[in-house]
Amino acid sequence: MEFVVIDIEGQPELSEIAIIDCQGRLIYEALSSDNSNNSVNLPNRKSLKTILIEFKEIVKRKTIISHNVNHDIEILKCSFHKVGLNFPTIDTFCTLLEAKKNWPNLESHSLEYLSKHLNLRVNESYFVRDLAHSARYDAKFTYNLYCKLMIEQLKGKPNPFESSRVDTPFQKHPDYAHIHHQEFLILESILKDIKQNINRQSQGAVVIGEPGSGKTHLMMRLANVRLSSNRLLFIRQPNNQQSVLNHIYSRILESLVQNVGSSTQLDYLFINSY
Repeated sequence: MEFVVIDIEGQPELSEIAIIDCQGRLIYEALSSDNSNNSVNLPNRKSLKTILIEFKEIVKRKTIISHNVNHDIEILKCSFHKVGLNFPTIDTFCTLLEAKKNWPNLESHSLEYLSKHLNLRVNESYFVRDLAHSARYDAKFTYNLYCKLMIEQLKGKPNPFESSRVDTPFQKHPDYAHIHHQEFLILESILKDIKQNINRQSQGAVVIGEPGSGKTHLMMRLANVRLSSNRLLFIRQPNNQQSVLNHIYSRILESLVQNVGSSTQLDYLFINSY
């Protein structure tokens, strides 16, 4: 399902909107210049009609996810009517209703309460009430809440990685980029730090997790990105502790004969060495 997470502020018409894509990135943010409460000095000010035209294009053929989505849809309908635009047909998913199904005994299902109860964080920070009711802030926490809800739904269901086991990062299988996306970004950041560090042997990363949780899929994704400009050696965990050196040597040879495009990694090694 292709989706976007939105948060809308304003009553009865839209005053502020933020849209997060399925990777958790802020892709749109705007304040309505038609709203007298929005200062002329604020950035991203646009006419309400312009915002709604751009909104329609962004959400086309996507499911809209929101916390109390019915409330946001009513604001959108009122706003579309005000500027004389037709309201589009939209598929929706409500994190408020889904949270009530998953955790019916909680004393509250507000975004603030759920974010604190589930230890959700944005930019490594927990939910702060004083920052709430900013469209960008609430949308980011709603995105994290949605991810948490999807994890809850996966519990007890067949493992999505079971039918496409990855034994080495050089393999290619269907990949679900939104799964472990944050971990992928962290690994890319670590590799960038290592590359920029003069002593390149001083850093590394350890990826741990339950069997079948998608660790090697994550490595496959990282490898497929890196192999476009880098070479890769893959060494499995040795079974025989008495022959570790031979194990490393043989696995390096296996890695060098792996194809990257029309040539092997060994070909590229020679080309760049002479």
